Amino acid sequence: MWKAVREGVPGRREQRCWFHKQANVLAALPKSAHPSAIGAMREIYNAEDIDHAQVAVKALALDCGAKYPKAVAKIVDDADVLLEFDKYRPSIGSI
Repeated sequence: MWKAVREGVPGRREQRCWFHKQANVLAALPKSAHPSAIGAMREIYNAEDIDHAQVAVKALALDCGAKYPKAVAKIVDDADVLLEFDKYRPSIGSI
């Protein structure tokens, strides 16, 4: 669908759904890792601005990337479209 939108409306940006992304990440993890993964994802999508969200993505990659590379890649590889909304929120320092 997004390919068609990008071709039909150039410059259009997409925002990926965190609900579905979270389900995909959790499906790639053992149940024992779910609480910490949920907490890490909340840090990302509840970040106060894009800078804090990007720091939270990097922290997730550093903390879990070696042990769960496939699950972490689901966030890191899509970070740009997962954080699209955050690009339009002003940072706290600019208010």
